[in-house]
Amino acid sequence: MTGMLSYLAVVILSYLLGSIPFAYLVVKIVSGKDIRQYGSGNVGATNAYRIVGIKFAVLVFLLDFLKGLVAVIYLSKLAGNSPYTKIVAALFVLLGHLFTIFLKFKGGKGAATGLGIITALSPIGALTGVVVWIIVLKFGKIVSVATIITALYIPIFSFIYYSQKEINLFILFMSLLVIFMHKSNIKRLLSGTENKIK
Repeated sequence: MTGMLSYLAVVILSYLLGSIPFAYLVVKIVSGKDIRQYGSGNVGATNAYRIVGIKFAVLVFLLDFLKGLVAVIYLSKLAGNSPYTKIVAALFVLLGHLFTIFLKFKGGKGAATGLGIITALSPIGALTGVVVWIIVLKFGKIVSVATIITALYIPIFSFIYYSQKEINLFILFMSLLVIFMHKSNIKRLLSGTENKIK
C-alpha cells in the first residue's frame, strides 16, 4: 500500500479501532445497563467503576489503553511508520474514542486511550504521568483532578526527555484536548459537586 491510500487506511482503521466503546460493551454485558444512563454518563472506565465495580473498570481501562497503543505501534506501519504516520494513527484513534460512530459520536474523555498513545510515543512521559496520576489521586481522591493535572505534566516530561518536535507538539495538543473533554468535570469542581472516590 502506498501514498494516499495507505494514509487513508491508517485513518479509517485507527478511527474504527478507537470507536469501539469498550466501557459501554462491558457494562452492558455484565449488568445489562446502558452506561450513558448512570453516574456521569461518560463512556469510560471511571463511570464503569461506579456501575460494575473495580474489576471490570480495570478491564475497560486496559482495553481503551490498548486501542491507543495498537494504533500507534501497528496501524501506523501501514503507511511507513514515520513520526507523521504515528501522529495520524494517534489522532484518529483518539478521535474515534472521543466521538465514536457506534454511539452517535458520543464517546469517552480520552484518558486511557491517550495514555496508550503516549506510551507508544513517549514511554518516559507515560511512566512519569502514571506516577503523577497515582500521587494526585491518593491525596485528592478525585479522578478528574488527577487526570487533568497529569495531562498538564506529560507534555513537560516529553519535551524534557525527547527531542522529536512533531511528536512533542502532538502530545501537547492531545493533552489539551483531553483537558477540554473534561470541561463538565471542571464545572463540577468549581461548584464543589465533583465526586470523590472512596
